[in-house]
Amino acid sequence: MMIRGFKPGVVPVQSTPLQTPSTVASPGAVNPGPRGGPPSRFTDSFTPSVPAPKVVVQPADVQPPPGLTRPRKPQGAEKPGGLEQAPRSTDTTPVFYDPNITATPDVEALISRLSDVRAQNGLEPITEAQLADIRGLSGNELLMYEFSVGKLEQLAAGTITSADYMFSVLDEAARISGDDPRLFRHLVTFAFASEPPGAVSFENFAGRHGHIAGSSLEETHYKLCGKLMNADQGYNPAVLDSLYTKTSNVSHHFSAFVELAQGLGGPWGIQNAHGSLGDADTNPGDVRNGNFGAMVGFAVRWNEMSPTDLVSLIRWAYSATPDAPAPWGTPATNADGASVPFGDDASHFKLATWVALYNEAHPGAPITER
Repeated sequence: MMIRGFKPGVVPVQSTPLQTPSTVASPGAVNPGPRGGPPSRFTDSFTPSVPAPKVVVQPADVQPPPGLTRPRKPQGAEKPGGLEQAPRSTDTTPVFYDPNITATPDVEALISRLSDVRAQNGLEPITEAQLADIRGLSGNELLMYEFSVGKLEQLAAGTITSADYMFSVLDEAARISGDDPRLFRHLVTFAFASEPPGAVSFENFAGRHGHIAGSSLEETHYKLCGKLMNADQGYNPAVLDSLYTKTSNVSHHFSAFVELAQGLGGPWGIQNAHGSLGDADTNPGDVRNGNFGAMVGFAVRWNEMSPTDLVSLIRWAYSATPDAPAPWGTPATNADGASVPFGDDASHFKLATWVALYNEAHPGAPITER
């Protein structure tokens, strides 16, 4: 599954009313929606393509070359304000894996388990390219793969929903990565990956790289939900894709915009990911999902919040049954000061705003920016 090509242009920041969960149209309906933000559009199938260069993961005892250090914002620079002000990435160091990992899963057993899930539900076999890449996994990627296969087995059995799958994978990525936001980002975008775009594509330049082995997981998730007809189960209607209602797009569209927040295109690439496809006009839930994913991507890029707190924030915003009402659709204003429902404007997607709203709803268990 690929994001279609970006086209030059500027998406105007303006808003139209957001339907609250009680009034969201039934699946398949096209709702009016916001302008001025992501997410992206995947096609219905995962189309093989020329893979982008794979992330190189070095052992823990290998030190980065001189001059490659973890990114820091310039002293005195303000944090990115929503999607408009993100600085250019300097994130070039490799993701180091835990040197204490001693027990590694059986790769062939994992392939067999995932193949069984796919065959039993009428899905096509894992591709040769995916098989080769899966056999090359190691360290935390392999642990993440094992966990995700187990959750896909539960999804196929009907014991968890698509949203449960997404939240569980995010929890595991946070557990493995500890306080390392770069490892967290890598594991999330690995587990929710689509096929890589072409190596010389603008999409690759903009920052979405995908992962061949990881795409076998998300492809199974995406198409399995189509077979089971449960793609929307467990998600807040405010972030659901209204154009593709029979397959689960939320997790890999979210992941794609976490990636885009790291890219050289920055806010321009994020804006154009929807503007070139018209999603801002026709698919408001997908736009909110991508705006939120980009906000999370910027937070990870600049180490603004711990992975555990980010997962708490995502679950609250995305769950159909949050522990406290999420702010979607509440009274707010857009970038020009006009009254619009919250979530209908790109300016609403600033980490500080969401943290304040979360803490207001959870006075006994606050999350914090760094």
